[in-house]
Formats: sequence, C-alpha cells, structure tokens
Amino acid sequence: MSYPAFLRCPILSIFLAAQQAETALQAERKRLEEMQHAFKREAEDARIGEQKRTQELRSSLEQEKEASVARERKRSEELLSKSRRESENALQAVRKQIEDTQNAHLKEKSEFDSALQSERRTVSLLVTEKANLTAELEKRDDLESSMSLPFPDQPYYILMDL
Repeated sequence: MSYPAFLRCPILSIFLAAQQAETALQAERKRLEEMQHAFKREAEDARIGEQKRTQELRSSLEQEKEASVARERKRSEELLSKSRRESENALQAVRKQIEDTQNAHLKEKSEFDSALQSERRTVSLLVTEKANLTAELEKRDDLESSMSLPFPDQPYYILMDL
C-alpha cells in the first residue's frame, strides 16, 4: 500500500495520530461524563429510595407505636374497669355485712331489752310479794303480840292444840 507523499511525512502522520488520539480521548471523556452522570443519577435515585424507605419505616414504626399505645390504653382501661367493678362488689359486700351486723345487733338488743323488761317485771312481782309477805308477817306479829299467851314458855302451836 502506498500512501500519498503528504501522508508519508512523519510530522503529518504524528499530527493525524494526535488528532485521532484527541478524538478518542474526547469520546472517552464524553463516555466517562455520561457514566459519571448515570452514577450520580443512580446514587441520587438510591438516596431518594433510601429516604422513602426510611420515611416508610418511620411511618410504620409510628403506626405500630400508636397501635401499641392504643392497645395498652385499652388494656389499662379494662383493668381499671375490672378493678372498679371488684371494688364496687367488695363495697357492696361490706355494706351488706354492716347491714347484717346492724340487724343482728338490733335483734340482740331487742331480745336483751325484752329479757331485761321481763326480769324487771319479775323483780317487781317479787318486791310486791315480799311487801305483801312482810305486811302479812307484821300483821301476824301484831296479832300475836296483842294476844297474850297464858303460858309464855309454851309455843303458839301447842296452844292451838288445846
């Protein structure tokens, strides 16, 4: 193959080689810039994706937290309600026990008052009977003393046999 004379010139061939090298370098630079731009786009897309995933995770965690708080609040309210019912039941039981105790006390007091009244009547009857007996004894003593005994050494029952 024969080249024209101007191509055979070493300076010209160096110049052409330099131009080809520069064109290749520009193409490589353009390819690298496109790759760099693509990498930047991918990195930005990845960063945006990570931000979205982070936001979704935060949102999910917040929802879980709210659900957990709601469950705990509901459980606490149920426990409070149960405790309130148990307290009310215990209070009712104590009130009933107090009422039963008061009724028993009133019954015992009534029985005691009845027994005391009966005892007072018995004592009153005994006092009246004693007073009657005492009066009768005094009458008998008066009668005996008004009767003069012919034999003072002799008891009264002997005189009665006479």
